[in-house]
Amino acid sequence: DKKIRAVARAFDRAYVMLQLNRAYDSSSFQELLYELHPALRGCPTEAIEERVDSKVITEINLRRNSNVTSLLSYGQFKQVGYGDYNPTFLRYYFARIEAFIADGLTWEIQDSLYNYVRGQGKGNAYHIEHVLARNEESRELFKTPEGHVDEVLFENERNRIGALLLLKGQDNQSSGNEGYTEKLKTYTGSVPYLARTLVPDFYKSNSAIKAFVEHSGLQFAPAPQFTRDTLEQRSNLLYDMTTKIWAA
Repeated sequence: DKKIRAVARAFDRAYVMLQLNRAYDSSSFQELLYELHPALRGCPTEAIEERVDSKVITEINLRRNSNVTSLLSYGQFKQVGYGDYNPTFLRYYFARIEAFIADGLTWEIQDSLYNYVRGQGKGNAYHIEHVLARNEESRELFKTPEGHVDEVLFENERNRIGALLLLKGQDNQSSGNEGYTEKLKTYTGSVPYLARTLVPDFYKSNSAIKAFVEHSGLQFAPAPQFTRDTLEQRSNLLYDMTTKIWAA
């Protein structure tokens, strides 16, 4: 049983780390798994993850023509976002983040992992939400000293993973191109916990989040405004959770 869990965790981590390093290719991933089968036969349980990780790092370096020695760096992670992945992977990634937060709060997860990733129809489908909508309020954050909006920078930043959330279909549609203050009203409701951690009221008299922050060291913080500094803080927070879930 321990060996099965170790292999499953290592293969899942391989998949996610390759994706987050923008080094994933479905055909190459299948080949990697075939190569790992004989390498793991007779392998002691405690050595499985290290053996798989080594192969994954080799694959990352091969596909990116790099020389990294760790599974994921913040410099790499903070660049990835909406345009790098298909919606299924992003929903899977945020579903795992959601499960991690629920566990840390010792609260029930609000939906099944299946629905977060594969749910369909009005009642079950989840979509990726951009915190920074395409409106003038968001564009103001990306004005040059000359007073012009840097549209390329705006699109790149709003698509970064730290500015994305998972919301149910109707919540995502109602949020739309609203200003951030209006979006916070949507995030206050019965929505995934990651969205709710932006809302100042979520932290009031909430002993669960206080305890979670204390024992995890994760920098959860309310965001009454979503600035470029907030985006960086959220990116760091997601990176820290990602390493705890997959790369620790």
